[in-house]
Order: sequence, then C-alpha cells, then structure tokens
Amino acid sequence: KMGYMEKDTEESYFGAGWHKKFVVLTGWDEGEAHLFYYDKETDSEATGVLFVNDVEVDAVDKVDRVLTLQGSQRRFRFRCATEAEARTWRVALVEARSNGGHKCVTGVASTAWMAEKHAKTCDKCRQLFSASNRKHHCRCCGRIFCTECSNKPKVSLQPYPAPVRCCNGCNDTQAKQAAEERARAERVRVFVSKHLSLLEEGGDFECLARADLLRSIALDSMTQMSLQYRKLVVTESLHPDAAARMAGAVRGDAANTVSRIKAGTLRVGASVAALRPKHIVDAFKPAEATKNLKSIRARTLEAAQNTAESVSNIGTHAAGTITDLVEGPRQHEIEVRHLKGVLDYADNPTILAKNPQAAPCTLALFVQSATVPLELVAASPEDKQRWIEALTELMVLSEDVGTEVLLVQKARQETSAAVAEKIERRKLERQSLVMDDVRAQDVKASTMR
Repeated sequence: KMGYMEKDTEESYFGAGWHKKFVVLTGWDEGEAHLFYYDKETDSEATGVLFVNDVEVDAVDKVDRVLTLQGSQRRFRFRCATEAEARTWRVALVEARSNGGHKCVTGVASTAWMAEKHAKTCDKCRQLFSASNRKHHCRCCGRIFCTECSNKPKVSLQPYPAPVRCCNGCNDTQAKQAAEERARAERVRVFVSKHLSLLEEGGDFECLARADLLRSIALDSMTQMSLQYRKLVVTESLHPDAAARMAGAVRGDAANTVSRIKAGTLRVGASVAALRPKHIVDAFKPAEATKNLKSIRARTLEAAQNTAESVSNIGTHAAGTITDLVEGPRQHEIEVRHLKGVLDYADNPTILAKNPQAAPCTLALFVQSATVPLELVAASPEDKQRWIEALTELMVLSEDVGTEVLLVQKARQETSAAVAEKIERRKLERQSLVMDDVRAQDVKASTMR
C-alpha cells in the first residue's frame, strides 16, 4: 500500500503542522511491517520509518480521515484526502500487523532503523536515555536499546563486513538459529552420505501376499526438484523363479485344502460317532433332532467354506502369475509428500501368524491415498532396518524448507563439479591431440631431411 498523506509534525520548531508525505507500507511477505514516509515520491532516502507492530492502529470502522498511530513513547497522525481512503489505510495496517513482529533472519541485518528522535527510553527495559545511558541501534531488528540490553558479543550479519552490535534478544535468537542451521546441515550431510545413495540406487523386495512377485523401489532422478515433490518409483515384476514359487504356493494351498477337508470330515464324523443309544432315543424328540441337525449342518458348511477359500487361493495365485507374464512389469509412482509412515512388521501378530519366516524382514509403507499399506519383504533384517531409517529421514527432511535449500545447493554444487570435471577432461584431450599432431609433424619433417 502506498500513496500521499499529510503527516502531523508536532515538534516545537518552526514548520510544525501538516506536511504532505509519500507513504509506503511494507510487510506482506510474512516479515515485519514498516511505514516509510518520504518528502517526495522520487526520493531514495526515507524521512522516517515507523514499526507498525509497535503502534496501536485506529479501529477499522472509525469514520474519520485522520489516522492515529499510538506508540509507547509518542503519537503519529496522518491525514488522508477522504474518509474512504483512510478506511483503506486502516484495513491495510491491521492486515500488515497480523504478520507478527520482527522475525530474525539468520545472518541478515534489518533494512529499517528506528529514528533516534522517536526513542526516549530503551525498547526493552524502558530506562530513560541520558548522557550516561547512551542509545544503541540493534542492527538485526532496527530498534534502540540501552547499553545493558545490548551488551552481548557482536554478531556477523550481512551486508556488514565485520561483526556488529545487536540487542540481547536478537543475539540469543541469532545464536539459536545458527545452532539449528548447523544441526540441519549435519543432518543433511548424514542423509546424503548414508541414505540418499541407497534411495536413489533402489532395492528389491518380495511381496508378502504373493511369493512370485518382486517389487523394486527407487527414488527418481529429479535431483533439482524439491525433495517433497520427488517420487518413489515402484516397479512390480515376476520373480526370476516365479514358476517354481507359484508351484510351491499352489502345492501349499492344495495341501491346506486337503487338511481342511480332512479336519472338517473328522469333525462331522465325530459328531455322528458321539451319538449314543440314549441320544438315538432322544433324537426322536423335536428339540433334540433340531439341535443335532443344526450342529452337523454348521460343521459341514464350515468345511465347505474352507475348501472353497483354499481353491480360490489356488486360482488367485495362478491367475496373478499368468497376468504378470502377459502384461510384463508394472510401474506406479508415490510422491514423497504423500508418504505417511513406515512401520516395522517384525512383531505384527497377523504377519507372524500368516508367515512367521518373513515377519523379521517385513516393513509396511503407508501412503495417503492407499487403503492398505505397501508390504515389503527385504532380503535381511539389516537391509530392512536401513530402508526404514532412510524412508523415515526422507519424510522428515522433505517437510523442512531449510533442508530443501541445502539439498538443492548440494545438487547444484555436484552438477557444477561434474561440469567442471568434464570441461577439464576435454581440455586435456584437446591438448593431447595438439601434442600428437606436433609430434607427427616433427617426425615427418625429420624423415624428409
């Protein structure tokens, strides 16, 4: 928001009154809002600056063309041309204040300083300034403090070539942010050296539901893209020994079917064998006859259902393998930002009951849009643990904007280094060719002589 307004100059020197100023309101990029005012629109240096978060703004619904900004130490008044324009400025000031106060940017100084004539007391402790209690500008937030409230070691800030003075609050914030930046950089270094290469090279996993299916997972090659928008590429293909595995699965299902039929037959036979003469006499009673018929019918139905389920499993295994043979490998992609979690299935009771041999090597990948997790069986428990750690770090770092910057910088550095190495290699090749030509000409000249 910018435009001309009249500023009330309340100082006692000559020239007090309303003076036309060109006013610029900043602070829409989630930074601290400032109100700069200039004598002319073309001036490069501001006459003054107000910290919007340090003043109270008039109510938005006030009907008056004079804006009153009440600070802790003095009042500022601006007069607009119309009441409608004044209301627009009030709305803009309130919205600018909603961005919050000063936010320290690591290693960067403030571009706006509070005018010394506006500061009568320290911004922190409110002690009056005097000849013995001097004013000090904080280079980080631009406010004015006393010596006691700005006595911590100086801080290196851009664009200053040497460390400069900051208030104690900004000093602590800068130190904390610098420590967080170092920790983030170290975490990125570990991720790149330990996990990123594993993710980009990819790995092969067996499918828990189908022993003849192989799943390969790898991070895509879009190194210049933000980490959360990169994708995990999942390729499903038949295992090299799929035929043998399918035959084993079918044999297992057939054996399971036979055992279920046998168990069902034995239970039905046991029900019949349990009948005694007394039971035969009682069987003619309506209630007992109904009870016995229900028991035999339930056990027969259970045996039939188990048999049907086993036969269905045999058909599913065979149909899945035949379909994969015809269609070939299938691929689908998972965006990193859609990953919701990685779980170790080593102690999962369902997996232990279904496949106790595969449980120690099984992990589950939970995706936002999927109704069931992606179950993967690694080659070994150690391999499974490496992938769990790598995928967990991938999800955590993809949500950190600071990490994104470091990863992009590292990718650019690696690209620049690769380009520089390629240029140097070509330069050496050209030099070698030139030297070969010179030697050939020398040999030819010596032969002619």
